[in-house]
Amino acid sequence: WHAHEMLWGFIGTIAVGFLMTAGSNWTGINPLHGKALAVALGLWLVARVGFLIPNTLYFLLASVSELAFFALAAVAMMRSLVRSKNTRNYAVPALLLMLGVMDGLYLYAAREGDYGWLMQCFNAGLTVMAMIALLIARRVLPFFAMRATPNLTIPKHTETGWIQLGACALAVLGLLINAMLLVAIGAGLAGAIAIFQWISWKPLVIRSNPLLWILYVGYAGIGMGLLLTALAAGGVELPRALPVHGVATAGL
Repeated sequence: WHAHEMLWGFIGTIAVGFLMTAGSNWTGINPLHGKALAVALGLWLVARVGFLIPNTLYFLLASVSELAFFALAAVAMMRSLVRSKNTRNYAVPALLLMLGVMDGLYLYAAREGDYGWLMQCFNAGLTVMAMIALLIARRVLPFFAMRATPNLTIPKHTETGWIQLGACALAVLGLLINAMLLVAIGAGLAGAIAIFQWISWKPLVIRSNPLLWILYVGYAGIGMGLLLTALAAGGVELPRALPVHGVATAGL
């Protein structure tokens, strides 16, 4: 319950809210408003309450509601992007849908009592959430840093960003099929790219602006968390919670 609610009930929900707001800025179209927004809120509330009630029927109701929440968000985002012909951001609704799919697999594993598969699904879902955070932060961090710091010019890393997302996708695949070598390669490459990007963004230059610190600390946290994930997948003995909380707590 803790793992599920922190990822899909808390962080995932914040991601949806942020992306709906960002999508409005990208397209000039509010992806989720009025009755559709009320439905999304209702689905989210049913899920939060339903998972607290120890009853199979309520668990299934909560599961369906939560999966519908992520599906609605993905469809709403895709609709606004298609209407505005904003092909640059088509990856965003796809990643939201992936986040929902990982949630569905996790809930199925929980229903079946398969703890091993459940943790594979959780780690895969966490990596998808890291992909979303890396994609958005790679745009947001340079944007704010250059506007808040006089004479600062830093790269946006569009090319390495796509490699980074592909590496994360490889790690997700490895987690789902229990191929730890793929996880180690994918997470290791994605984490190394994140640290490389972070260094190129000149963290020492912005030290006089505390408002920017959280962006830099969070991005480095995701990078370090992915590197820890790679080490654990490669057989290095680490506390099981360390890679998870590296990505989730230090990063997300």
